[in-house]
Amino acid sequence: MRVVVLGATGLLGSGITRVLASRGHAVHAVARGNRQVLLPEGVQFTPADRRDRAAMEHVVKSFRPDAVVDCVAYTREDGIIDRDVFAGKVAHLIMVSTDFVYKPSFQVLPITEEAPVRAGTAYSEGKVDCEEVLLHAPDLQVTVIRPPHIMGPGGKLGSGSIQGRDPSLVDRVRKGVPVVLIDEGVHLLQPLHVDDAGNAVNAILCKTACFGKVYNVCGATAGLTRRYYEVIAETLGVPLKTLSIAGDTWVAVRPDQVSFVRHRVYSLERIRNDTGWFPAIAMETSVRRTVADILARGEDAPYVPSQAEERLLAALSRHSTEIREILASLG
Repeated sequence: MRVVVLGATGLLGSGITRVLASRGHAVHAVARGNRQVLLPEGVQFTPADRRDRAAMEHVVKSFRPDAVVDCVAYTREDGIIDRDVFAGKVAHLIMVSTDFVYKPSFQVLPITEEAPVRAGTAYSEGKVDCEEVLLHAPDLQVTVIRPPHIMGPGGKLGSGSIQGRDPSLVDRVRKGVPVVLIDEGVHLLQPLHVDDAGNAVNAILCKTACFGKVYNVCGATAGLTRRYYEVIAETLGVPLKTLSIAGDTWVAVRPDQVSFVRHRVYSLERIRNDTGWFPAIAMETSVRRTVADILARGEDAPYVPSQAEERLLAALSRHSTEIREILASLG
């Protein structure tokens, strides 16, 4: 099959590209810049912005793809461009959305694709708007996938802490600097390795049972956010040190982070029934592989604290000590 991957040099896009190429598909990678070094041999590459209609139309005309996988569709306008450029010209379009579309207040687990959407953040709203444009596009068969935290070669570690994806996280943990978890790290997450993502896309491609549907696509196992960081420390051979901030306090300051203050565990029943696909890589395996990849690439950036972070760590440490002393005095 001839497949165009938009955003093919990003973490997810490059993983999908590698898997599709290994499965024998003819892949044409499109991305801004000129990062062909991340792509497998034999993959065609066009450096272009996916919002450049003329460039996208040229790719369609010259490559004549059967399918398109859009890893960089974020807004209603992105959906409109895909609709206008690909409708009537490709057999199937797969849009990569996000689990952040789900409404944070809905916590019936595991979360299914019918759960309420729109988290109220710009990112969530843009993704939902894009989904709606594409799912209602005439003369275009569309499937939407909603991955959670994505892991794999070239990726950064971090989720469910105020540091987020942090290039210096490995060095931070190695040096014994506390990771500031949200709500003690009790929220569950179900990370997706890019190899599993690529195999899911391969299972969906041009399958009529998948047309017009939305799928959760996530990893084989879920675990506590705290456990995610414990595995990083174990892989490095050091103890994990943590502090914590209340989720409501964090969201009051960073409302765009509301989707981190909930459980992120998803049902895979729909995609398994329609395609037979099920992920192979567990959360702990994904974490260990990503740590090893960061070290192998020499991408463990040095941890250099800002003055604000030093103040925060000191304040949280004092607060934790004070609370323990008060609780102990209660008898």
